[in-house]
Amino acid sequence: MKLTSKEQKMLSGEMGLARQKAMELLVKYGEALGADSFVDTRNVHSLTPFYFYPDVLNSYLDIKDMDDFISKSVLDSDEKVIIDELEAFTSSHIYSVDLDHLDFLEASKGRDPANFREMVVSMRDYCKKIGMTMMSTCTPYTSGNVPRFGEHCAWTESSAISYLNSVIGGRSNIEGDHSSFASAVTGKTPYWGFHIPENRYGNVIVQVEYQPKSLQDWDLLGYSTGFEVGLDIPIYSNIEQQGSMCNFMALSSAGAASGAIVMYHVLGQTPEAKTLDEALGGRNEKYVITFGNDERKKAYEKLNCAHDEHVEYVVLGCPHYPPERLRKVASLLEGKRINPGVSLLIFTCFQHKALAERNGYLEIIERAGGKVVIDSCPLNTKIAPSRIVATDAAKIAHTSGGMKGWTDVWYGTLEECINAAVTGKWEGELN
Repeated sequence: MKLTSKEQKMLSGEMGLARQKAMELLVKYGEALGADSFVDTRNVHSLTPFYFYPDVLNSYLDIKDMDDFISKSVLDSDEKVIIDELEAFTSSHIYSVDLDHLDFLEASKGRDPANFREMVVSMRDYCKKIGMTMMSTCTPYTSGNVPRFGEHCAWTESSAISYLNSVIGGRSNIEGDHSSFASAVTGKTPYWGFHIPENRYGNVIVQVEYQPKSLQDWDLLGYSTGFEVGLDIPIYSNIEQQGSMCNFMALSSAGAASGAIVMYHVLGQTPEAKTLDEALGGRNEKYVITFGNDERKKAYEKLNCAHDEHVEYVVLGCPHYPPERLRKVASLLEGKRINPGVSLLIFTCFQHKALAERNGYLEIIERAGGKVVIDSCPLNTKIAPSRIVATDAAKIAHTSGGMKGWTDVWYGTLEECINAAVTGKWEGELN
């Protein structure tokens, strides 16, 4: 790779051991990707390894030193690296678990509660010490981290990256724990993929014949398309409804779950698709697909794999619920009670939970028997494969089968999920 004088100083160790180790990692990463240079980034969204990797957590319990833990597990260094302050502004992805709800979270399974709590707090304190902004969410753009159009970023989380590239017009590839953290330390990321303008043009046209009328329709549109296009960049044409933030969140999340949609265009709505010619970059499309009533029905049926109408868990908040969705939940639960045999779990970030509390939504949800969970992910719940789960998120319904082994999953609207939480039975259907 061709390095600037500053980057060479980082690599040689002239700017400290932390930047040296991070740059060593990024050079190897960039060369493996075929990048020939770096680009500056001032915006990182990083997920360092916490509950996802039990072996890493077990190692921490022996190490008892956060600097040593990060050095070995993230920067791949046998030398202890002391990081004084991160170079780039960095918001945290889901960094740990909700310490008030450890009873049903996977990360705490089989661990001494006091020891595990100590580990979580130590990691949080470490992140704050080095200057990471603890947003602790998979939707940083709802909590204040909103890059400007054209800004080069290094983000983790598939739905967030898809939203960033497509809706905001920022620039990021799919970064992992290690590359994003190294970018946070150096302020650099390899110049390849979606950082390069010509790689951002769409190449597949999706003729939208079934007009999305609800949030579920946007979810099913993304889910259906992901299976068809894989790594290609879809251009959704003929969508009459103006998409909202929640609509695009669903489109981003579902398309990344079923396929690998890192970027898409919606003609006349997203910033790099004012016209079809602009979205295509003056080139011809590779192929054209259709999303009609049949495709919508097929996607819906694929997401519903349960057979028993009795529901034990209702899991919402993937991506994390913003305030408007929490408000909707509260309005649906007003004056009702969750069925004694059902657990209602709603995932969000602590900023939105605080807003929900201030506006009275939290009181209504908790009075009904629901739990609002922060700092965590729906896929971090200890739900046995035999349990029957209802959700309004295509990503949960899709990912839960292989990742969690949940074989009985109902997928439907928020209204249908709340009804299932209250009655204990699934009564959803595709309208």
